[in-house]
Amino acid sequence: MKDKQYLFPFPRSGDGFEFVYTGQIQKLTTLIFTAHLTATREDIVVKFVKQYNAEAHTLCANNNVAPALLYYNPCIVQEWGMVVMKHSSAIGWYQAQLIDFDWVGQADVDKYPNLNPKIDWPDGIGGGITLKREHDLIWLERLRKVLGLVQK
Repeated sequence: MKDKQYLFPFPRSGDGFEFVYTGQIQKLTTLIFTAHLTATREDIVVKFVKQYNAEAHTLCANNNVAPALLYYNPCIVQEWGMVVMKHSSAIGWYQAQLIDFDWVGQADVDKYPNLNPKIDWPDGIGGGITLKREHDLIWLERLRKVLGLVQK
């Protein structure tokens, strides 16, 4: 894959490390790539984002629900930032880890972006509306139902 690096975005390094791209996750729909560090060959994920909550990512990583955040630069090319994290080798629904912190915000401070109208958003959620803790609790309850973890 090293000879095919011209197919991937130009940034190929961070503070004190270099990497080689190995693939793309969800081709044509996201800017999320698989790669490995050149020094150790450790698998990583590289994301290009317009905004990112590195603090939330680190908090989740410290609680073992997200892979370790290795690097974040909020402005690598124009308005695009670059996120580098360890690649989770977890397999299976219950072993999944969070990797999407693009739209994480602080309750009662940050606002929702423009939202996908195809998603069944809970009442009171919309573009420009202030984030509320209650909204997260609604999503958590929906997830519990999907996983069959509803408390009786």
